[in-house]
Amino acid sequence: MRERFNTLTAREREVMSLVVKGRFNTRIAADIGVSEVTVKVQRGQVMSKMQAMSLPELARMADKLMPEILKLLTVSFDLLISGRR
Repeated sequence: MRERFNTLTAREREVMSLVVKGRFNTRIAADIGVSEVTVKVQRGQVMSKMQAMSLPELARMADKLMPEILKLLTVSFDLLISGRR
């Protein structure tokens, strides 16, 4: 599973971390400064690369990868606070 996670781009990891927190695509798009369509594409890439058949399955994977996910959330939050994207 960690190998699959390592194939994700930085943006896909960011989208994954926000999706498993329960954020809607529109909110993710606004937070990271891309279109909703882009988020949907990246979310699909995450599901495919992680070989997750459902959002609950992806969430379980994220739980097991928690240290990596927490680090990404911290970086994303810091970038939002500083106004950079």
